[in-house]
Amino acid sequence: MTTDRVALGNLGLIKKMVLSLYKLVQPMLKKGTSIRRTRKKFGRDFKSALAMLLSLDEKTIREALEKATAKK
Repeated sequence: MTTDRVALGNLGLIKKMVLSLYKLVQPMLKKGTSIRRTRKKFGRDFKSALAMLLSLDEKTIREALEKATAKK
């Protein structure tokens, strides 16, 4: 039972971090693009979407991930 709780906690943390990365990529896409469309774009054309994500500088990515994992 404890393992399940830890796994759920880890999954929640990963989801928050991914959501932060999607939000970082949004300004590079067309104006008004929703997070749902951004997720679909990553699913369809993963290589170019990953290249776009990797073009962000390390500081920007680190700050976004820290915001996502900060306790409210």
